[in-house]
Amino acid sequence: MDVDMKDLKSEKLPPKPTYKQIQAYVLEKYGLKVSPLFIATLQDELGLEKQFSYEKEGMAAKNRPRCPKDKHDAIIEAFKHFKMIS
Repeated sequence: MDVDMKDLKSEKLPPKPTYKQIQAYVLEKYGLKVSPLFIATLQDELGLEKQFSYEKEGMAAKNRPRCPKDKHDAIIEAFKHFKMIS
């Protein structure tokens, strides 16, 4: 079966939000300032692609910041808002 490439529709994925966009959303909706490290930590936990690399920064797992519960929940909500997770 031959497939004509013209017949295939390219599925356009939504652009990935930047850390600044996630930070702005959390600040506007919850009044919380979140660090890119918290965002990267949660992306790592969820297996999402990160813009920040702990390895490049030489930060061992035990030295990574722990995200407070209120900020954790707000960042998870931002991930849902930006359709990074369902």
